[in-house]
Amino acid sequence: MSNAAEEKQIYVLAELDRGTQVNCKALYDRLAAAGFSGRQTRGIPYHITLGCFPSEEEKQVLEASAATAEKTKAFSLTFSHIGVFGGGNVLFLAPDCNRKLLECKERFGSSENWTPHATLYLEDAPQVCRALPLVLERFSQFQGSVESLLVYELFPTRFLGRFPLKAAQ
Repeated sequence: MSNAAEEKQIYVLAELDRGTQVNCKALYDRLAAAGFSGRQTRGIPYHITLGCFPSEEEKQVLEASAATAEKTKAFSLTFSHIGVFGGGNVLFLAPDCNRKLLECKERFGSSENWTPHATLYLEDAPQVCRALPLVLERFSQFQGSVESLLVYELFPTRFLGRFPLKAAQ
């Protein structure tokens, strides 16, 4: 029997807009140029995780994601924070939380004790501490948005669906 940490999970992700992808990639590229690679998931867009579910719930998660996207307008976020989680192994960008983000999150589980964030770098704490100044030197607040929901199964990575949010008016 496999360990629970090794079991596949289904993730619902708030996909960040193209401009935010560019900003996040520029910060990560600065880290990579300095020799920081990290263990963060590769091959998926920068995002904010909204929920995690057992792989047996794939059909229900896809249906809920489609229904949420149909009812939700694209929304703006202001990225104004850099953070490190307790334990020191995750360096991330975080938006100011707003009602639209919380409402979207609540469709996939409680927002209690949830920190919306986009992971830039995942590694042992000493490496994260060495990487942090490089991000601090270049980071400045910027506007972004959530324009679609993504559903992935991890690990290994398997793309399950993309659900565009309604156009903001």
